[in-house]
Amino acid sequence: RSVSSAVSGMDRDLENAARLEGATSWQVLRFVTLPFALPALYSSAGLVFLYCFASFGVPLLLAPPQYATLEVEIYSAVLRLDLGTAGALSVAQLLCTGAATLLYTGAGARAAGLALTGSPSRVPARGFSRVWLALHIVFALTLTLAPLIAVLWRSLESATGTLTFAHYLALFEAGGSIYSSDLGLALFNNLRFAGLALLIAVPLGVTHAFAVWRTRSRLLDSLSLLPLMVSATLLGVAYIVTFSAQTAQLWLLIAAYVLISYPFVTRAALTALRALEPGILEAARV
Repeated sequence: RSVSSAVSGMDRDLENAARLEGATSWQVLRFVTLPFALPALYSSAGLVFLYCFASFGVPLLLAPPQYATLEVEIYSAVLRLDLGTAGALSVAQLLCTGAATLLYTGAGARAAGLALTGSPSRVPARGFSRVWLALHIVFALTLTLAPLIAVLWRSLESATGTLTFAHYLALFEAGGSIYSSDLGLALFNNLRFAGLALLIAVPLGVTHAFAVWRTRSRLLDSLSLLPLMVSATLLGVAYIVTFSAQTAQLWLLIAAYVLISYPFVTRAALTALRALEPGILEAARV
């Protein structure tokens, strides 16, 4: 999304001028389009690193012990009630994510400095570009849809290989839930936690974005990324240590949801605010 916004917002006259000067399609991409996209690429790379570095569920479920990540090690230490080791691992993780965050904010500032004077436009793919686009779509669909189709098929497959809805019907029977005794309650908890977090995270994130945009403060910008540096597992360890007597309270769980999610609101709102043309605001004041 970040790269798409950067490229679609650039002035297409720049590319057309390069073509009039005899530039080939590859030269236009290299010397005109790519310089606009690079800051967004750097910024996106930092966000991907932060997101994947703090990944927990995937390595816990799929990876063998030799592929255990810091998140899995922290979780294992908490299960052993070894909070000292969990704390040391958390500090090591924070050092890595902190360095990535500094690179991310620097790239975001460079991206914000680009003047996007054009209006979003659709450029039809031609020639090799069309083939490349088709291959990309096939690869993306295979990578994302094939596992989902496999999961759907397994949910409908019986022990004899025939189609059945028995697995779905079993969810509504007594004892159908593994963790609790009521799947309806689990679904309600999902909706309740997400709804409460939404009511708090959106206003908080938008307010933070306005503060960064109006003050142009690098410090406030970096602070908006601080929750991204702290993974969900690390946050759980910190809450256990700090609020050991309150860990069963709903407000603490909602606070964790908000802290994890509101940076995404801030980044999205900040991108939109930075894309505003100053002349529009000045015209409104006049």
